[in-house]
Amino acid sequence: RMQRTDWGRRPLTPQQMTYAQLDTHYLPALRRRQIERLTAQDRLREAQEAFDFLCQIRYSEPAEPRNLWSMKGTREVEREQTGLLEELWLWREQTAQRQERPPFKVVNDRVLIELALNPPSSLRELGEIPGLSRHQVDRYGSEILRAVHRGKDRPLPDLPVSSPRPEALLNRRDQKLYQSLRQWRSATAGERGVDPDIIFSNDLLLQIVEHKPATVEALVAIPAIGAWKAETYGPSILQLLK
Repeated sequence: RMQRTDWGRRPLTPQQMTYAQLDTHYLPALRRRQIERLTAQDRLREAQEAFDFLCQIRYSEPAEPRNLWSMKGTREVEREQTGLLEELWLWREQTAQRQERPPFKVVNDRVLIELALNPPSSLRELGEIPGLSRHQVDRYGSEILRAVHRGKDRPLPDLPVSSPRPEALLNRRDQKLYQSLRQWRSATAGERGVDPDIIFSNDLLLQIVEHKPATVEALVAIPAIGAWKAETYGPSILQLLK
């Protein structure tokens, strides 16, 4: 509940202050416990390497701008209703931008889907839409009905173009190598009792296939493969690459 409260309003409520304080209060104790457990399991160096890499990640804008296909549930809407859904989505985006609020603070994704599935023609019908509060109907009702009216005549949006999986672009030899690395990763993860991504992500496996390092030094030169992973897994990987 507190995650969706209005943190831009001042003064903060006592509940918000308590929530914010508790958000960090236990972190020092948790850090000490994590270090103790990682040290006992001989995983501290591995974890520290992963933490260091995470600190180097820099945010970049998505390659594709936001659009209605980024919403969950769009596949529930029939193709002929997607013009209406897009109009509702655009109304919400513009309203959120004007109010300097996150879109879900206007109405959530599920409400937009319900509006497209059962377009209302009156405030009474709008009030029956699941997930739409009386306050939202009072505040946005007329705007939503106008968006519904516009959306009925809106051209259908282009369907999203799905990109091929990166491994599908590999040649046959490299695909076989990629699968061998995945099998090795699964077996190693099983032996260690960790998720496969803790060993290497799919993206890193693809980079290994692309660069085909012949030495441990060449392996550690691949971004995000630190010295610990190169030393620990390098011999097995280099053997598979031969």
